[in-house]
Amino acid sequence: MLTGDFHTHGAYSHGNGSAVENARVAHEKGLKSIAITEHGMNILVGGLRKREFAGAKEEVRRANEAYPDVRTYYGIEADLISPNGKIDIKDEYLDDFEVLLVGMHHWVFGNVFGLASLVWRNFHHWLFRGKRMMSKVNTRALINTMRRYPIDALSHPGDGMRDYDLAAVAKVAVETDTCLELNNKHRSLTFEQLRFLSGTDVKFLLGSDAHDPDTVGEVDDYLKFALDAGIDPASILNLDREYIPKKYRNQK
Repeated sequence: MLTGDFHTHGAYSHGNGSAVENARVAHEKGLKSIAITEHGMNILVGGLRKREFAGAKEEVRRANEAYPDVRTYYGIEADLISPNGKIDIKDEYLDDFEVLLVGMHHWVFGNVFGLASLVWRNFHHWLFRGKRMMSKVNTRALINTMRRYPIDALSHPGDGMRDYDLAAVAKVAVETDTCLELNNKHRSLTFEQLRFLSGTDVKFLLGSDAHDPDTVGEVDDYLKFALDAGIDPASILNLDREYIPKKYRNQK
């Protein structure tokens, strides 16, 4: 049974609801926790801006007040924007967030060199024949970001970057205690990739990637797919037990 959905969006990232509405649906479905993970600050449309921090935090506060049986976390789905692993959240803002997801979206702004060497090349992957080189760049970016930030999960891994060394990424995910997301919307990990990961110590988080309150907690299709591929239910950290974000895990 799913206990928490750590990838949901609200009005600050072109979602159709609010933190309170997402929490209401989570309450109705018997979830114990959710995270409101708006898109990162550099995404062109629907990114959380600094001026919106106070409003987004207030929505999360009201959600916790309205549905105290559902722990609603203030999170972010940051964007990977450079081969050195940088994300579009400045270090000075990281402590504001209780849950950190990191993925790749193509419509972002930032340092031109970083975007050109990582994001734009992945977007225009069909123009380049250097698949092996691109795999090295992507793998380095993913490894660097896991070592650089306290990431709860890589969101929809592989979506936005087709080529990367899954074995190398999985190894560092284990070393850094970073989950790979089982994303019910994007379903980015293939059956073969999941079969491979079933033989590793990688941990997973199930996420709906809900942009509408009604789809909060909707993960059954991809969960079945992952289990059919051999993923051990015990390796899914928000299945049958409550996931505690990294920020709070070691607190007494």
